[in-house]
Amino acid sequence: MRRMRRIESIARQNGATHGKKIYAIAGGKGGVGKTMLTAAMGVALAEKGKRVVVVDADFGGANLHQALGILNPPVSLKHYILNYETDLNELLLETTISDLYLLAGSSDLLGVSTLRYAMKQKILRNLKYIEADYILLDLGAGNSFDQLDFFNKADMGIIVVTPDPFSIQDGYNFVKLCLYRELHRTFRHIPEIKSLFMDLFNRPDADSAGIYAKITEIIQSLNDFCKERWYQILDMYNPAVVVNMVENEKDLVESMALRIAAKDILNINLNKSGYVRFDDAVRRAVRMMRPDLLMAREGIAANDIRCSIDNIFYNKNRSHENQFFMTPPSQEPLDEQVICSIHCSIWNTCSLRNGGYPCRIQAVGYIKQKAN
Repeated sequence: MRRMRRIESIARQNGATHGKKIYAIAGGKGGVGKTMLTAAMGVALAEKGKRVVVVDADFGGANLHQALGILNPPVSLKHYILNYETDLNELLLETTISDLYLLAGSSDLLGVSTLRYAMKQKILRNLKYIEADYILLDLGAGNSFDQLDFFNKADMGIIVVTPDPFSIQDGYNFVKLCLYRELHRTFRHIPEIKSLFMDLFNRPDADSAGIYAKITEIIQSLNDFCKERWYQILDMYNPAVVVNMVENEKDLVESMALRIAAKDILNINLNKSGYVRFDDAVRRAVRMMRPDLLMAREGIAANDIRCSIDNIFYNKNRSHENQFFMTPPSQEPLDEQVICSIHCSIWNTCSLRNGGYPCRIQAVGYIKQKAN
């Protein structure tokens, strides 16, 4: 591996940030395969002739370099944090994939798992100066403010979940906290709203849906500018969802809970989505540290990843080959019906309310019955 040559400062002055897209890939918890997906998406985008930089933003447990076949990165974000380097472009490493570069993370620097606010803002500001068509951020597990801020500053966030109900709950919680963080930063000048958001952040036993509904009521009493800004944020807050390790159609039906809860409780739309079927070839590629095998042409998961990229990155709505994906109905809820979650938008066609399966909407932590 060799270090890339320094990008001349004049490139910044002449619009080096134009057209660049930054995507943050998060999971809310570990073990959902987001690092593998980050690497595979990087390979898939590079296949299209795009210049791609993948960034390991997991400051407590960096391992994206291993998925890309690099054992010991000679340089990493540690060199930037410690001011050994002042240009992120100087820290990019070539991979074995043409047009794919790595900005490695660091897990051997004491205290780096939680960045100082000034350093976090510095990294966020300077990511846009990396020379690339696409920048993919592999975020660490958990819900720290570092992860929330990196997710919110990206052009688009992608939530990776598995069909496991705990993963769905963690994915929803991550989206919820990211939205709360964005709204709190915007309306923190209003004392009552600031106080309620601090309850949401600091009280794990709080009725989050109830407090959020109370905040929404307060917004209605404010001036038109505040109300317009509130709904503008909600309208534009549209992370994508990728369901990983899917084995059957039932897995996808259950994973709908994340999108349904986001709409019903938070009033945001998670419109873009994709799924990746379980494929042991991907696991073997990661274990062998062979990024060239991640996107094998005949691979089931590789095909799903390419389709997901077309859907999420390019709005092509491409169908997966041999797909079993089920799109949730767009039917409006019937307010006078008894429903098993607040205004559930798939009540009339839901297969989970029969046959003894627990409702996955309940798994995201909001259980409320509405009587006639």
